Amino acid sequence: RKIIYGQRQDILEGKDVRAMVDQMIEPAIGTAIDLYLPVEVKKAEYDFAGLVDWGKRKFGIALMDGALRSSTPEEIETLIRSEVKKAYEEHEKKVGTENMRSTERYLLLDRIDVKWKDHLATIDHLRGAIGLRSLGQQDPKVAYKREGYELFETMLESIRDEVTDLIFKVRLGREAEEAMDHRWQ
Repeated sequence: RKIIYGQRQDILEGKDVRAMVDQMIEPAIGTAIDLYLPVEVKKAEYDFAGLVDWGKRKFGIALMDGALRSSTPEEIETLIRSEVKKAYEEHEKKVGTENMRSTERYLLLDRIDVKWKDHLATIDHLRGAIGLRSLGQQDPKVAYKREGYELFETMLESIRDEVTDLIFKVRLGREAEEAMDHRWQ
């Protein structure tokens, strides 16, 4: 509760929301690297096409499959970070700095609120069913703490995933109208 309410308060007070979004982007990139370029497989088995598709869908960046194949996972991660930073800055130039901060603030508050409400409902369900753990020879308190923590971590990951996904896709006013006009031409 302290973490969520602390984040909300920081956003409402106008703290650096750009830094918050940047902190959410980093783990998203790391997760993608782990998923598409897992350490336990050989380089020939890496899913470069999947990573290219992910970069385009998630951040709107164009990664070149050939360039990725000749790079190490660390170099690829650095390249993706650089491309995402450029894409973010270009998006900010298009919509304006003030509009971008407002969008970040809105998305952060919205996703935190929605996910927090869902989390509280899930915790209520967990609380109601936790007594059954004793039938399975588990200490209900220990199980509740463990499962509650896992649910909280999942909620935070979901917030990060949705904010980083939406921040690159949100269109504001005139920009959205122009995108719709181009779609119908």
